[in-house]
Amino acid sequence: MHSQPLSTCLAEFQPIEDKLRANIENWRRETINEVNQSADQSTRILNAHIHTYRSHFDEKSSNLLNASTNREFLPNQLEKLQIEYGRSLADLHLVRHHDRGSMLELETRNSTREQVSISCSSQVATQECGVYVPQTALGERLIREPTAESSVGSYWAMGGSSEYLLVQEYETNQLTLFDRHGTRAASMTWHYKLVSNKFRRCTCRHDRLFITYWGQESAVELFRISTWEEEQRWLSPVTCRANELITCIRLSSNDLLTLCIQDENNPCSRQFRFELRDLALNILHTVPCRVDTGIISRMTELPDNNWALLNVDDSLIFVINAQGELIDRIEWPHEKLGNVAVVGENTVAIRTRAKILFYDVQFRRDGQR
Repeated sequence: MHSQPLSTCLAEFQPIEDKLRANIENWRRETINEVNQSADQSTRILNAHIHTYRSHFDEKSSNLLNASTNREFLPNQLEKLQIEYGRSLADLHLVRHHDRGSMLELETRNSTREQVSISCSSQVATQECGVYVPQTALGERLIREPTAESSVGSYWAMGGSSEYLLVQEYETNQLTLFDRHGTRAASMTWHYKLVSNKFRRCTCRHDRLFITYWGQESAVELFRISTWEEEQRWLSPVTCRANELITCIRLSSNDLLTLCIQDENNPCSRQFRFELRDLALNILHTVPCRVDTGIISRMTELPDNNWALLNVDDSLIFVINAQGELIDRIEWPHEKLGNVAVVGENTVAIRTRAKILFYDVQFRRDGQR
């Protein structure tokens, strides 16, 4: 064997090399197809918007021509309609994605997307050519521009109260307060020593503090704040099953626990579920959630008693009601999500990688749209 040429010794690996080359060519063809499909989808949505805007213009202009008794003001009224049409087109913008199924998307900066309907051919799946229609007050507000914004660091923690948003600036050890209008208030340096990073999330209300820990088969501990004594500790499978971990835990205003649990059996599938539990960790409702990328690891209770779940590092917000029903799947129109908090009764603060965005939301207290 040692006397054979090197090329002969490696001949048996030729099929493997050929397969790798073929995989690259397959990837090339599939990627080109995906680009074409994404461009076709964006074109269909654009044509639907233009059709809607033009129909609106034609209808309004026709009404003016038929109903106007004073022809002197007709040119000004038609000009206003032209300006409105131009602004509608200016609100459309293309967004490129490098980590989502749709490489190119057409989005609007205002609520005009709600009024657009698209007739899909039988060859096109509904979800591919549909336009997002908000189902909740939060969804209706988030597709429009924020009330205020503030530039921040990449990994800031935050929490809301009845009046303020408290933000921890990791880079400078600063604790900063924002009011509900997005204005910076007091700031102080936070001196602390490095502590164990084993606990992942915590939540408290009145005298109860719940803590959950990093790693699969996450444990949950309950402490009494008045004494700082551990009252109870739960382990898998009560907390979550084998190969699962708790990514977020929250206490609701009516003393119910909510958990977000990630299935680690197949990390590529990104299987999550939202669970509503009582204080003894008995499961009341379960809602499965699936995402293509990112982690659902931030959530908050909303003033209308719904829950907002953030698909961190991606662009989706799930809204689940108190009955454990998924009622909205918001397509976030800005840069990737980081955290969410509620300030008072009508302000939602969302942290992205570089900003905190403040939204005034008129929540419906009955939880219905």
